[in-house]
Amino acid sequence: MSADDSTTRPLKRARLSPAQDISPRHASPSAVPLTNLERHPEFWFDDGNIILITPKSMGFRIFRGLLAAQSTVFADMFASSSASADETFDGCPVVHVTDSHHDLVYLFRVLLPTSSHIKYHSQSDPENVPSFDEIAAVIRLAHKYHIPPVEEQALRMLQAHYFPRDFDVYCNIAPQGTQPIQCITAVNLARLTNTPHILPSALYVCCYVGGKLVDGRTHEDGTVEHLATDDLRRCFDARIALDRELALLPSRIFASVPPDRCNEPGKRCSPHIVALASNPILVMIRPDHKLAISKRLGGLKTNSKLGSYPSY
Repeated sequence: MSADDSTTRPLKRARLSPAQDISPRHASPSAVPLTNLERHPEFWFDDGNIILITPKSMGFRIFRGLLAAQSTVFADMFASSSASADETFDGCPVVHVTDSHHDLVYLFRVLLPTSSHIKYHSQSDPENVPSFDEIAAVIRLAHKYHIPPVEEQALRMLQAHYFPRDFDVYCNIAPQGTQPIQCITAVNLARLTNTPHILPSALYVCCYVGGKLVDGRTHEDGTVEHLATDDLRRCFDARIALDRELALLPSRIFASVPPDRCNEPGKRCSPHIVALASNPILVMIRPDHKLAISKRLGGLKTNSKLGSYPSY
């Protein structure tokens, strides 16, 4: 599987306004009774001048000028709400949005920070990297609301800490709290933003998700995200090819040790096997195969960072 597959995919769909976006993650909004409105504890400012309401009746009272200055989509949306003024709450215009309130919080923490901590700086502290879901939400909404600088910064962080271009780097990172099923989101983000460098590692992990790949990934708000049919087929075909290679891998590993270097067992042969077992390509080996190699090596250590993906 390679990034070349991305060249055959359909052209990226045209950008839709929030009112037109009817993808599974952004179904058409429906009016929420204001009597059931829950005020978000972090983003409800008493002097805010516009209120955004999500499908789960979560309200955000924020400053329209700050959002409009950073997003042409928000600017157009707020202009329309002012012209119609169909609905108000506490004297503020109300705008119904289709996004999960969990996702909006992640975006607002970037656009309307309530602390001095900058999460998406290029030199972010490696020990304080945002979660995969946080980065994914920021990318998705920054793309939807046309905020290019934020989208680009979040994409760089996603590639730096979760899906790097370099295979050796990928094999030596261990994303904390990340599950293989989340790679469905990574693949879809790569397609959405035309970032093919994410695809090889994300699709590779999807190959080992199993039947859950068909079920999709359920988000916090209850929506279910699926791979596109072409990517689903690509994963099934690749899994067959990977298993075929996997079946041959152990014999290739040991056959690679030159026989003339094994005249002194324990002195020359074992170091060569260790070198092979430490090769990043062995991330494909199943745990039982790794155990067999470990026994053959007589307890010699191999690269302990390998094998964080895939999950069997």
